Amino acid sequence: MLQKIVRRITLKPGSLTIELDRRSLSELLLDRTLPPNDSAPVTSIECPIGMKRRGVETRIVLTDGSSISREPDGALIDLVRRARLYLEQLTDGANRSLTDVAMLNGTDTSEVSRLLPFAFLAPKITASIVAGDQPVQLTAHRLSRVSDLPHAWTSQTALLGF
Repeated sequence: MLQKIVRRITLKPGSLTIELDRRSLSELLLDRTLPPNDSAPVTSIECPIGMKRRGVETRIVLTDGSSISREPDGALIDLVRRARLYLEQLTDGANRSLTDVAMLNGTDTSEVSRLLPFAFLAPKITASIVAGDQPVQLTAHRLSRVSDLPHAWTSQTALLGF
C-alpha cells in the first residue's frame, strides 16, 4: 500500500521529506478507481528531525524544529577525561614516564600514548562533548581510532564534524 502512495522519501541533515502521490492516496481513501488524469499531483510533507544515539543504535526522531537535546555520551566523556588525567600525571612534576602513568592507571603504554592527543582537543569540541552536542557520528570508538589528530583546532573541528 505504501509503495503505491509514497513516491519518494528524502533524508537530509535536519529534515525528512515524503512525497505522496495524491491520486493514489485518494483512490485508497475513497476505495475506488478515479478516472485517468494526465497530471501526477504530488504533495510533499517535510518534517524537522534529529538524530539520537543510544549505544551503537542511532534513531531518527521527529522534532519541532528546535535543537534536539541528547544525553551526554558517558564513554566519550570518559575518553577525554582519561586523556586529560594522563597528561596531568605526566606534567605534574613527579617525573613520570608513559610506562609509570600506564602502571598507575592499570593500563598499557600504548593506551596512554594513543589517548594522550585527546587531551589537546579544541575547547569547542570538549564543551560540545560534555554537553552532549557532538555530531551523532562521533563516538568514543570513532574518536579513539583517530590516529593523526591535527594540532590546529580548526582542523580538528573539521575532521570530527563540528
